[in-house]
Amino acid sequence: MNINLFFIFIFISLISIFVFFKPMKLQNGESVDVASVEVYRFNTHELSTSGLNRIIQGSKALIYQDIYIIKDVNYTDSTKDMLSNLTSNNGIYKNNVIDLDGNVVYKRSDGLTLKSNKLSYNEKTSVLKTDENYVMYRGKNEIKGKSFSLNNELDRFNSKNVQIVYDTEGNI
Repeated sequence: MNINLFFIFIFISLISIFVFFKPMKLQNGESVDVASVEVYRFNTHELSTSGLNRIIQGSKALIYQDIYIIKDVNYTDSTKDMLSNLTSNNGIYKNNVIDLDGNVVYKRSDGLTLKSNKLSYNEKTSVLKTDENYVMYRGKNEIKGKSFSLNNELDRFNSKNVQIVYDTEGNI
């Protein structure tokens, strides 16, 4: 086989690739984010010089660049005056705010317990809020309402459509 036939074969092959093969069509639209880490049954502990600050536990987490999507959330915060614990079916943690959804329970070391279907907690401001129905109680005292905001640092509570059962004979 001489060299001319070889180059003619290569030329015909390249022309046929150019004619018969079509470029891959890419979808137009938003790209799909892929989690950088997927973790099952995990515990994270945040430590500082003053001791243990936070514990986040869950049955599954998808970790993106700046977002944690967590299933079966158990979040404990001991950075403020009172120890607080949040549990929920699902949670999204981003920019020091954890948004919880499904059977949310908030407990504080002073005995305050709150239950709602959705809740948002800002770690920096210690503000807990929801636009859903909720039940809050401490001892025999009970508050039911729709939408609230609780600032743990300022000890302020705002709510709408409130029903209060207050035990005047017992201790708070």
